[in-house]
Amino acid sequence: MSSAGLHNFICDQGATFLKTITFFASDGTTAIDLTGYACRMKIKEEYGGTVIKSLTNSSGMTIGGGAGNPTNGEIDITISATDTTNFSAPQTAVYDIEIISSGGIVHRILQGKFIVNPEVTD
Repeated sequence: MSSAGLHNFICDQGATFLKTITFFASDGTTAIDLTGYACRMKIKEEYGGTVIKSLTNSSGMTIGGGAGNPTNGEIDITISATDTTNFSAPQTAVYDIEIISSGGIVHRILQGKFIVNPEVTD
């Protein structure tokens, strides 16, 4: 796999954060088969800073997306409205997403800023 992609997420405080990410091979059209992989994501205030939210494929992340098919290259990310209500806002945090093969090899596949917009209605 190549270097991690760069993408900034925008999260609205107090709203459910739902994203589906599809990972493709270098040809840009062939989905990466995630069969046998685990995944994890951390959102931190800053690099080396306090963890805001930690997700794994057993908590907040779904390999294979809604279809439950790991060959489609999809990972669903879900953070509840209750959790995003507790995020400080406005805030520009950082995150990364890693996948781990059944052999224990870790690949960072995506990273960037995690921007939290403040809630007005509560």
